[in-house]
Amino acid sequence: MNKKLLITDVDNTLFDWQEVWYQTFSAMVGQVLSISGVDEERLYAECSAIHQRYGTSEYSQILGELPCLQELYGDNIYDHMAPAIDAFRAARRDALRLYPGVLETLGTLNCEGVAGLFSSPNRSAAHGAREARRERRRIDPGGSYPSG
Repeated sequence: MNKKLLITDVDNTLFDWQEVWYQTFSAMVGQVLSISGVDEERLYAECSAIHQRYGTSEYSQILGELPCLQELYGDNIYDHMAPAIDAFRAARRDALRLYPGVLETLGTLNCEGVAGLFSSPNRSAAHGAREARRERRRIDPGGSYPSG
């Protein structure tokens, strides 16, 4: 029986989600501290409270909800924190790497006509799945892939 569909979780299966999260969050927080001068312990405590409130450490609007930044910048938080967001994005580009052998395996499966369905509750993982699809397109530009 030929298999035609691979269904897999992405984070910590295709790439190291924890490392990506650590690198991106650390880069962002470093810039927030540098730009704002807020107390580091207060910043981490407020981040933790927001992570707990939303049940995820990947809440994308966290900067806008931090009381310490609201006090300093009011409605202009994102204008002041643009370098922190840029640092987050740069760290994600640098840290988001597929585990060894994943790209080759996906390429082989693609050549054999196996489609992939990638799943994750994490936003960074969704980004990782898009990166994997881009790499598959690079290997086999004529292949048929879902959008993303």
